[in-house]
Amino acid sequence: MKKVMIVSILFILSNYIYPQQITAEEVLKKVDKNFEFGTAEIVSELKVYENDEMIIYQKIHSFAKGKKTSFAEVLSPARDAGTKFLKVGDLMWMYLPDADRVIKISGHLLRQSMLGSDFSYEDAMEGSKSYEELYNIEKFSIDTLKGKEYYKITLTAKDRKTTYYKRILWIDKENFIPMREERFSRQGKLLKVFEIIDVEKFGNRFYPVKAILRDVLRKNTYTEMNVISVKFDITLSEDIFTRANLTR
Repeated sequence: MKKVMIVSILFILSNYIYPQQITAEEVLKKVDKNFEFGTAEIVSELKVYENDEMIIYQKIHSFAKGKKTSFAEVLSPARDAGTKFLKVGDLMWMYLPDADRVIKISGHLLRQSMLGSDFSYEDAMEGSKSYEELYNIEKFSIDTLKGKEYYKITLTAKDRKTTYYKRILWIDKENFIPMREERFSRQGKLLKVFEIIDVEKFGNRFYPVKAILRDVLRKNTYTEMNVISVKFDITLSEDIFTRANLTR
């Protein structure tokens, strides 16, 4: 009886001192879950810096239905106000108010800068799918950045058409937000570095409210994105996510 008790105590202590390790697949599922929602309404700021001087500022009002459908309108500055974007699945359109014209974003246009920022239209399109859908897990480890431990996951694309062949994520061990991400070409060249600066909790979900993206191929520039307000799982009209809404 004493031996059974001793074994039981040692088992409990071993699980306390050496807790069950989480798998890379479980970590990635938790990351993807943070970015899952029914609907959302977001007001955000986009700031583009060159040599640490802000050269572009835009305020954007956006709506989303899941990850695959979204609508966004530029509110300011006046010269860009009324520019609108609609994304439905793998399709994207942009409305230019000065020309009163709707353009389908496809082909070589996908690689171009979005609103003069370090984000491309491809970045916006790829955001409609989860990491799990797009990538295979190649490596999983614990890494330390600025004195804090993170889960580090290296991913490689399942499909050759995926924008970035390899991505390396440093994921917060408490909230499962990828606080740093490096994106690479098929040839192994670093293309972009995405860093989340601040995270807030909305209900049971953690969500980034400040982030910086650096396009390594664009010298001395970076783009800062700030969330001013966000509402999740609200009632939205289906009319928002239509091509007719682009020209209203």
